Amino acid sequence: MSVNEVPKEVDFAIVTALPIEREAVVARLEGVVRISDPDDPYTFHFGTIPLGDKTNYTAVVMQLLEMGNIEAAASATALIKRWKPKLVLMVGIAAGIGKNGVRIGDVVVASSVYYYEPGKRKEGSEERRPRTFVVDRVLYGKALNYEAAEWKDNINVPPPGKRSGFVPKAHFGPIASGEKVIADQGTIDQLVGEVPKMVGVAMEGAGVAQSAENNQCGFLEIRGASDLGDKKKKDNKWRPFAAHAAAAFAIGFLKSKPVTPREELSDAARRTGVKPPLLVVRAQAQRHIRPDEILPTLSAQLQTRDIQSVAVDLTPDVDPGGGLRNPEDVVARLLAPNSEITKLLERRSEAEFVFHGHVHIPIATLLGFLFTDRQPVGFFDYHPTTYPPSWNWPLSEDSAYPDLQILGEIPNAPLKHGDIVLRMSVSYPVHPESTRAVVANPILELDLQVPQSERGVVKSERQVLAYGAAFRKLLDRVASIVVDPRARVHVFYAGPVSLAFHIGQLVSASIHPPVVVWNYSRRYDWAIDLGAAATGEVRIERPQGHGGRR
Repeated sequence: MSVNEVPKEVDFAIVTALPIEREAVVARLEGVVRISDPDDPYTFHFGTIPLGDKTNYTAVVMQLLEMGNIEAAASATALIKRWKPKLVLMVGIAAGIGKNGVRIGDVVVASSVYYYEPGKRKEGSEERRPRTFVVDRVLYGKALNYEAAEWKDNINVPPPGKRSGFVPKAHFGPIASGEKVIADQGTIDQLVGEVPKMVGVAMEGAGVAQSAENNQCGFLEIRGASDLGDKKKKDNKWRPFAAHAAAAFAIGFLKSKPVTPREELSDAARRTGVKPPLLVVRAQAQRHIRPDEILPTLSAQLQTRDIQSVAVDLTPDVDPGGGLRNPEDVVARLLAPNSEITKLLERRSEAEFVFHGHVHIPIATLLGFLFTDRQPVGFFDYHPTTYPPSWNWPLSEDSAYPDLQILGEIPNAPLKHGDIVLRMSVSYPVHPESTRAVVANPILELDLQVPQSERGVVKSERQVLAYGAAFRKLLDRVASIVVDPRARVHVFYAGPVSLAFHIGQLVSASIHPPVVVWNYSRRYDWAIDLGAAATGEVRIERPQGHGGRR
């Protein structure tokens, strides 16, 4: 392939920090073309990854100009704008976490990226403000279940010394990211104390993850452990093996075809000449929803599409009173790498989505959080107050609706040492006395509410989006003044399920403090910590005196 034949868009962009990392990845691509345009500081290596079914992934590899997360973010942004990938990988070497079972030479795959550097230097002390970046759930889930052994045979570099029989393993968990090379066991111990399941520490992952998030791309980080971050780090003899182990795992994993290639999607569209299928997601708990129940609501144009109804069915988990018997089990199932949500998101490049449902508010919010706002979703809601009751929005998209008002003063000074309460009154009022029974002494209380809360007040999809934007704006403002890394935002919401899903989409694990969404059943009895869910951890909150955190 010549430079002129290289496509303008690729399936995967792969970022490396060091020459040895770049060379290890490029060596495993086919048909490699080196691209170095005039007046462009970056050099790219384009190649293909054969998938064994006459299709290929296209990939481009770039080495950063300098080390560090600022450079990584800038370079990754240039890479994404130039090649327009849907997915970005960071591949290279890292320090492994020995106390969590990682050996030198093993591979670590990030379930999240823990950026531990942000903070504020004050006289005599430093105020830490770490951030967490989520990885692509589909890629991570597929990597977690990638069992092919071929990657271990394709490292092609012998382990150093007398370790000829060494066989690496893959470990999965958070990878820390900072601005400094760490060769100090005390620092490693401190980081593991903050994130107990950590498997590695590296440098540029947070910058690349931030760029991917800003540019609506999925992200995954794969590293080979070249040391354990202790005083022995200066011994670089494991670097070649670790770099090639990470590259062998990354390319071997991609050969397992975790997502649909661009060429397959474009060929299908060209052959059929029809629009992608419409996936109608019905989340059901309090009652079953018939697969065809939404069909009369869809426009005539949508009804010509290939409509596929997919259930997220929680009805077996509901007790006679309408509550969930065991929220921990439900959330664990939804967060599992092979969950219904992951299977739905596997199809995001080939389908469009519509959401409707009857589920508990924390579950609806978690579903939206897992979809994220990178995935456009259409919304419908059930309107029992119309005659006859239906999923049709009662008002047209250009109709007026009441504004969502903010009550409560947001201070300009930073908030320290305490949680925040956000009450969102849409269909029903959320009363302060009921939230204070759960969070007794919040450092700040805010209300988002319509002038008169009432059932059925949300009457158009445009209204859902507008109320979601108001929620996001307020959450962004709160995030800008929170300095305590332990602070959380407790959301007490009373409104339609569609809006609950949408506000979940708008919560960012990397920008906002951890968000906890509460369930109401005569009282607030349990909640889901979305901040924990971002890393795949199940954390159910309960009011003090009712079992506490789980």
